[in-house]
Amino acid sequence: MNAHPSILAAIPALAVAAQAAPLHDFTSARVYALDSICSEASGVAYSRNTDSLYVIGDEGGNFIELSKTGQVKSSMLLHNFNSSADPEGVAYLGNGRFMLALERMRRGYFIDYVPGAEATRINNTGPIFLGDGSVQDNIGLEGICYDPLTDSLWGVKERDPVMAYVMTGYTTNQPVVTMPIKGSKFINAGLSSMSDVYVLANCATFSASDPRRQNILFLGRDDKRIVEMTRTGTVVDTLDIAFLNRGTIEGLTMDDDGVLYLVSEQITAASPGQPSEGLSSRLIVLTPAPLKVMTSDIVRSGSQMTAALTWGSSVGVSYVIEYTPDLSSPWAAVSGVQTAVGAFTSATSAPVTGQKGFFRVRQTTP
Repeated sequence: MNAHPSILAAIPALAVAAQAAPLHDFTSARVYALDSICSEASGVAYSRNTDSLYVIGDEGGNFIELSKTGQVKSSMLLHNFNSSADPEGVAYLGNGRFMLALERMRRGYFIDYVPGAEATRINNTGPIFLGDGSVQDNIGLEGICYDPLTDSLWGVKERDPVMAYVMTGYTTNQPVVTMPIKGSKFINAGLSSMSDVYVLANCATFSASDPRRQNILFLGRDDKRIVEMTRTGTVVDTLDIAFLNRGTIEGLTMDDDGVLYLVSEQITAASPGQPSEGLSSRLIVLTPAPLKVMTSDIVRSGSQMTAALTWGSSVGVSYVIEYTPDLSSPWAAVSGVQTAVGAFTSATSAPVTGQKGFFRVRQTTP
């Protein structure tokens, strides 16, 4: 067996435009068991202001700030957010303000996060996505996300039927709710139910010139898939998450590095004939398959050139950039060893002589 099998395919010394990883490439997973304070983790949102994740459980007892590896950083104690309100989703609005999705009431609820503080829900407040705001059945507003392109909120109805809403004027007394995607398009995309929604424009990885910045991610817990769609319902890409062997995934978000985060409720026992999924809630971190080149840029100066590369990486693993002029000559290291501290690693090679050749990244530690 090759001692270091994880080697990039050689890339020719030609400039390649930077772009975010396609959804179907997010197949490298790290799973973290969450503290018991994160009971029934159902919704998650990322704040660039604190570089933290914020998790809500559908029992509504706590609103929790987590590190990106699942450690509790702080929390708020919530009152009157019980099962009749049933908070299932969370959207970050900026400046420490969030909106919680109250499933049974099918309405949002504003909350300002203050570490260590307590908050009590005031009845009959918050913008209504569907109905009159009274308590309904448990298949209502399952997830929400802020849309910075239109200053609106996207929401999803779990099932019977599956729906996606867009709410404008959510801070006014007369918000306007539309349904821009026909429910049949979700069914045709393999989404018989939906658990959360994420607007890619929230992620800094998607530049203003990237058409995917307009797209929306929809999470289907029961169908074990994430579907990327345009705003009119055309399927762009799909990620099958059955490989995670976790049937209770209910929330998703991304950070500004393009890392995908999922949260999963705990289970009380294994289903008959099925393996136990673990009795605590989970944070699942998805990144593109390691050693996939995300971006490359070749800079020429006189008779020399350098390569600036970014690749999917695993924390703590070391890599080196190598070069060969013609694929028949030996590969030579043209960078120092790069030890990954995140899901992506970037480095620039030393100058090499020539106007053509091939670069690769090689993993130097298991």
